[in-house]
Amino acid sequence: MSRTTAPERAFDVRAFARDARGSHRDALDLAAFVDAPLDDVALRLVAVLHHVEAATMGRLRDMLVTATHKDARVTAFLVTWAYERFWIADALKAILDAHDHPTELHGRTRFRPRELAERRGPVRRAILANLTGTDVIAVHASTGLVDEWIIGEAFGALARHAKHATVDVLAGIVDDVQSRHLEFLQQEAERRLAASPRARRLSRRAILGGAWPIGAIHVPARARHLLERLTFAGAHGRLALERVRDRVAALPGMDATATRLAARLVA
Repeated sequence: MSRTTAPERAFDVRAFARDARGSHRDALDLAAFVDAPLDDVALRLVAVLHHVEAATMGRLRDMLVTATHKDARVTAFLVTWAYERFWIADALKAILDAHDHPTELHGRTRFRPRELAERRGPVRRAILANLTGTDVIAVHASTGLVDEWIIGEAFGALARHAKHATVDVLAGIVDDVQSRHLEFLQQEAERRLAASPRARRLSRRAILGGAWPIGAIHVPARARHLLERLTFAGAHGRLALERVRDRVAALPGMDATATRLAARLVA
């Protein structure tokens, strides 16, 4: 006897906006770092994660000058999503401040020809994205989803390396906040990729041409290498890489792209 599958419950954007998560500083025992400070490697990774989380407002601006702004539901999600990521960046800054560690990243950035598209100025990116039309929403959803997966694995790597209760608390907060981001982005990405061959083609190009996590294009080469090594090297890292690869492969039309992306993340 065949069993019918119930339709997936649509993400409630209004409830998401009403329940937006703000500052996390009260949940963090920053005084614990006085007796048990993080080591230099952990602090450098915190600084990289702060950089990419703080870059979210710039990403929001770039997305909302494209056809994405015409979709009220997606726009409402993105505004709240950016707000929540701002406060994650603030929590990371609080950890750096507790150690008198700078938030700025210094050093030469990595040059990779396949990442040239991300080095275009905001005006040129906006013009090209507007020429894409509404399929750009699928690109934003799919790349945002991949970014959340990679960021989640990086926070997991930070918690494993730091072995600190306060970092564990932050990782748990990020996991909770991310769960709703992932739910919306996955629903949007799967629906839009399944509906449009052009959206799949454009998303494949964006995934393979991006610097990961999003915002890493402006991270110095040594700092990017640190994030990649801690997140995707070793036994835990290989499992993290497989999780990202398998999740990307499950998206419509992304099976071959997933393998190529995984190879890039450890290159």
